[in-house]
Amino acid sequence: AKLSFGFSTLTVYPDADPETTSVDGYVGRLSTPGTWSSIRDGAGDNTNPSGNEQRFAAIKTTATANQWDFFFRAIYLFDTSAIPDTDIISSADFSIYITSKTDNFTQSVSLVQATPASNTDLVIADFSQVGTTQQASDITIAGVTTSAYNAWALNATGLTNISKTGVSKFGTRTSGDRTNTEPSWISVNVSEVWGSFADEVGTTQDPKLVVTYTVSSISSSISSSVSSSP
Repeated sequence: AKLSFGFSTLTVYPDADPETTSVDGYVGRLSTPGTWSSIRDGAGDNTNPSGNEQRFAAIKTTATANQWDFFFRAIYLFDTSAIPDTDIISSADFSIYITSKTDNFTQSVSLVQATPASNTDLVIADFSQVGTTQQASDITIAGVTTSAYNAWALNATGLTNISKTGVSKFGTRTSGDRTNTEPSWISVNVSEVWGSFADEVGTTQDPKLVVTYTVSSISSSISSSVSSSP
């Protein structure tokens, strides 16, 4: 038998509203200020699965010493079931079209795993379902380019998070939020990044996952020398 290989790519976006197989949006804690730990480890109180431009990673302080105003995280789901089960994923890039940034706390954006309750909607409880395991190297907020796509190249862990039978699930949060590293407090300051979500008109600025995988096929032709071997 002869094994032949080729490469193919799949580009997928979260569904815009009304979602049918996937969703994206922010999940946040922004209505009740508190200490770093009370917000980071507490319950969410806000989400929006149908916005077109929103914060996807953010932390902000209040004017009261050592009090934090809000945390924003985001969840991005992609239907990757079109990848054949027998094919091998070799690389993937997760990209967000970034519209603006502010960085008073020297943060990075972490790409992590996410486990929302639904594939087609977000609820406030999903704030605690944005994980901490890096799916790619962090990108510094200082280093991101605005009015452009910025890509996170998935690491080995991130590649195993891509589903060939269903929906692949990712999240974003600031690096301090991910590692539970509280920055030195500064009154009414923020590190935040805004980006386009799937409800932006068209797909030219939508979050996207581009997966490269090996396509294999087995030829049924067998040479006569092989077939005649004992």
